[in-house]
Amino acid sequence: MDILTQPVHLTWDVDESSKMTIYSDMGVGELLSATDENHNENENEENTDGPNGSQFVTPSESIVPASSVLRNSPLKPQCSNNTRHHNEVNNYKYSGVVTPKVAEHLQATCLRLWPASTPGTDYFSHMSDEIVLNVFKWLPLTTMAKCARVCRRWSSLAFDESLWRRPFLTGKTFKDGQIGKIFLRGMTAGKFTKSDIIGPAYDSKDLADLKKEEDVIILRRKSKKCVRVQYIDMSQCHVNPNSLADLLQPCHQLRKLCLECCEVNDRVLHSLTRTPDLEVLNLCMCAGITAQGITKFLNSCQNLKSLNISWTSLDRVTLVAVVNHLPNTLQKLNIGGFRHLLTDDEVIMIGVRCPNLVELDLSDSALLSSVSIHFLMDRLCNLQFLALSRCYNIPISTLVQLGAMQCLVALNIFGLLQDAGLQNIKASMPRVEINRYPFSSIARPTTGHRRKSIWGIRCYE
Repeated sequence: MDILTQPVHLTWDVDESSKMTIYSDMGVGELLSATDENHNENENEENTDGPNGSQFVTPSESIVPASSVLRNSPLKPQCSNNTRHHNEVNNYKYSGVVTPKVAEHLQATCLRLWPASTPGTDYFSHMSDEIVLNVFKWLPLTTMAKCARVCRRWSSLAFDESLWRRPFLTGKTFKDGQIGKIFLRGMTAGKFTKSDIIGPAYDSKDLADLKKEEDVIILRRKSKKCVRVQYIDMSQCHVNPNSLADLLQPCHQLRKLCLECCEVNDRVLHSLTRTPDLEVLNLCMCAGITAQGITKFLNSCQNLKSLNISWTSLDRVTLVAVVNHLPNTLQKLNIGGFRHLLTDDEVIMIGVRCPNLVELDLSDSALLSSVSIHFLMDRLCNLQFLALSRCYNIPISTLVQLGAMQCLVALNIFGLLQDAGLQNIKASMPRVEINRYPFSSIARPTTGHRRKSIWGIRCYE
């Protein structure tokens, strides 16, 4: 039983020297174990002469691994539709060993199957523009700008409009005319928060081309330098007001704009009068707003639906001008932060001019009383969200009466009640959410965790 289970090693019944001669003539080699290979190497070092003193080639010289042949070849195998040639090469690759003659045949087969490639071959020159654009769209925009320096073709493709429609360029520095170039590349939405804009927005050539077409209709149809941007987020940007005005001047299709924490002037507000489709404007914490500039802007933008003008440090005259010229199309308004300026008279005027308000934020207005709140309850039938945080002159009984508003869904009263009083308010108004939203979302481009989106539109780096 032991003899039957032992492995049997079968060989040809010839002597070792004749065996190697037959192998060499047949163009094959014997598969040896690691122990046999070490043994043969030791024998080959001692005996290099064949029978009768003739020279024969040792196995280490005549047998060449196929993998090394492919590895040393300058050719890179590519996908081939020819199954026969593919199997032919694979047989050489996985057969273990080949002789020098077979190795030469394998090299010839590689030259026949795959064209020769030399270092520095430009594969992009064989690709169509559409394929190159599909490659470029996966690159960051900063890398795209570097690719434009390679050659004229790459410069034309890297600045293609399809690659710059929704850029996400936050925290960047734009020097003379650079941000204007981006606006002129067919951009429709862009996020440039916390960026530094140095020098003029457009260079002299682009600015001259833009000034040739003053009429917006002619600009859209005939001008090659057309600005099609509709959504811009420039929150916390460091930019000169005059440069900002020049940047926004040709943006006639603008629909939503955020200038939070930016410095503006009358020129900036005047440039916005040329945007008849403007729906959303965020001027929160902006400096430089005057009564004349804001009045001219509000009179021209009759499609405005959402306005955030909170914490802008307006004087009494400018605040009254804002309230007296609000468009009746307004649905969302944030006018909080005017501690000792906003009175009941202004709030009543807001209710008169904007009867379709859905969201209203009057936070941090210490002079408001129950008179203006009762007027809003009777006037604003569609009001869903009301913020009265830190309005200390409003009595608790008036807050409880707000529960009678049919459409009211959320109420913010931060800083007015202790925990016990807050629980009583919640119990008296079970249908209304109390202090559910600590931050106002009126006219803000980004809310929640989607930092690369503005008003629901995804931007790309």
